[in-house]
Amino acid sequence: MKTFFPIIFFLAACTTKSGKVDNAQPTVRDTLQQQAAQVNKPNVNAESKIQTLILSYNAISCTCAQWSESKFNNDTSERVRYWLEPENTLLVNADTLYSGDNLPLQIQVTGRIVNENGYPVGANVEKLGLDEEAKVFMYTKIKVLKNGQKKKA
Repeated sequence: MKTFFPIIFFLAACTTKSGKVDNAQPTVRDTLQQQAAQVNKPNVNAESKIQTLILSYNAISCTCAQWSESKFNNDTSERVRYWLEPENTLLVNADTLYSGDNLPLQIQVTGRIVNENGYPVGANVEKLGLDEEAKVFMYTKIKVLKNGQKKKA
């Protein structure tokens, strides 16, 4: 019993408060978790006006937003990228239209910008990266204008 108390005292003195974390600098994981929360609860601006955009698919090798307004196809400095999000599951998902060889791909969508700088609902932010935020456009109508080059007979 005499040796038991010194051992307990020694063990208690050697333990540290490992549960205490310095929150001065957020970790990458914390940032990703915050962005994932933003994706699942988007800041929908109900007052944003309904508009119709003509968008082109940009087949670039990144996980970033692939759609931009067609009127800026020749001026990359003015190009604004969009994430597209269908308002409901009955609409065609614009991101499934590109098959790998059907360029130019151009669509007309009607809807509204629901987030000026973010991700579409359900996006996997951990796979996308921290710097790939873009305007999120939720569409209620979609029409394919161009779906690749016309083949000559």
